[in-house]
Amino acid sequence: METFKSHSPAVSRLCTSGVVILLVVSTCYAATAHNNRDGDKFSEDPLENVKVSIGESRLIHVTDERYLSVAWTIGDLRKHWHNVNLSSVLLQTLAKGLSPSYLRFGGTRANLATFKEKSLSSNARMKKFFFTGTDWDRINDFSRSVGWSFIFDVNAFWRRDNTWDPTNFEALLKYNDGRGYNVTAWQLGNEPDGYKRSMNVSISPKQVAADYIRLQEVLTVREKTAKSFIIGPDVTKPHQKLERQKLEGHPISFLEGFLSECGNCTNVTTFHSYYLQVKSASLDDFYDPAVLNTLAFEIHEVRKQVRKYRPHRPKIWLTETGDSVPGGVSGISDRYVGGFPFLDKLGTGAKNGLDVVMKQQFIGRFCGLVDSTNTEARPVYWVAYIHKRLVGERVLNVSTNIQTETLRIYAHCTQTRYGKYSPGAVTLIVINLHKSNSYQLDLQGTIGNNNKEEHLMTPSGTDGIQARYVSLNNIKLEMLNDRQFPELSSRLLTPKQTIKLPPLTYGFYVIPKANLKICK
Repeated sequence: METFKSHSPAVSRLCTSGVVILLVVSTCYAATAHNNRDGDKFSEDPLENVKVSIGESRLIHVTDERYLSVAWTIGDLRKHWHNVNLSSVLLQTLAKGLSPSYLRFGGTRANLATFKEKSLSSNARMKKFFFTGTDWDRINDFSRSVGWSFIFDVNAFWRRDNTWDPTNFEALLKYNDGRGYNVTAWQLGNEPDGYKRSMNVSISPKQVAADYIRLQEVLTVREKTAKSFIIGPDVTKPHQKLERQKLEGHPISFLEGFLSECGNCTNVTTFHSYYLQVKSASLDDFYDPAVLNTLAFEIHEVRKQVRKYRPHRPKIWLTETGDSVPGGVSGISDRYVGGFPFLDKLGTGAKNGLDVVMKQQFIGRFCGLVDSTNTEARPVYWVAYIHKRLVGERVLNVSTNIQTETLRIYAHCTQTRYGKYSPGAVTLIVINLHKSNSYQLDLQGTIGNNNKEEHLMTPSGTDGIQARYVSLNNIKLEMLNDRQFPELSSRLLTPKQTIKLPPLTYGFYVIPKANLKICK
């Protein structure tokens, strides 16, 4: 089990009622900037002073306790788990490190997957494929053993006369009931607004709503699934141009058509979001403010439809997301720089009212938190792991004395689940997207009169922002063994010491004695 360790013994006295500050800075990072400190001074980088105020009177949002969650492609069932060792102690340890979490098991191939209880041979070259009872057992056993809540994406392309046919799903339910697995939520299909592109078939939003109503009926009549949670419809790319929103195939138009017909067929409204296309993405895109700004717009557009049609069920989940699609960019998504869009997405989502954000995906490809070739935690995994330990569900307002898109600051009450911090603590998320400037942050008000714990994340090695590994306060983060996480060492900053962020770095800052009433 991991422990938190400070470079100063004084930190041990800071645990009674604290505040956490999560900082993300993005500029053009000089590979050695974080090693050029002389006490509290940077050697070369231009330094801009910023006054930071944290709202103490009200919360702006409260997320789900599983806010940071993960997705996993159902396509792994095509090879019946031969490409992933779910029994790996290291893999299970890394998964437990992100608990509590939802696991959404789905994706485009959900509409190609058919349940067949007994094992059988299948043609691996065929797009459609079968998964067996043993396959179902393995992912459910894995999810349960690591403390994740399982969500399954049902094949929407079992159809008869253009309506969804639940026959195969009912066979899966019967098997699941016999095994006693608890599926937290169900959804039907994947990105229905894009079926013409992905499946060469068009299904209207009205018909998708009717199919969801049928899904609800199938679940309701069964005693063990009568109160099942249903999420959907998983539209994608709602940031497309405003002038096209009224077109039938536009994601927002599709979502409106679905919600207007759905009634209470879902408990939560869901969508997908990716910033970039792999074929056109560049390194600079990963810390470009204009690229990262698209998420806030997407949330706004989705929320407008939810408020119009679902004011009684206002929750919105981002059920599949990453920096680039398909699969992430080699040498970028899987490197230190991949932490910028991920951490900013977590901050932006919570600030703008999302209840859950599901990272695509847990393991595999270049977007995975874990490298499937060696079960090694990538930099984005460590971002997620530390976020889980320092960032709580309650979201606070933050303001600064400057107007800039290259410095992003988000605030949360500190996570108290792990026993290190007490109620009253606060967490700031700060992102510097500037290419050469450092920022010096001066916390205003009574919060600024407290010690701070720095958890600054920087590239490890000599490859700059494309480093394969990440350091925490200049110590490389890596597993000690298959069962043991490294210590999360912090650096103590006294009230007189401001927070100083080198170019293109991100991290977490904890104020254990902030004693904020709305965080108690």
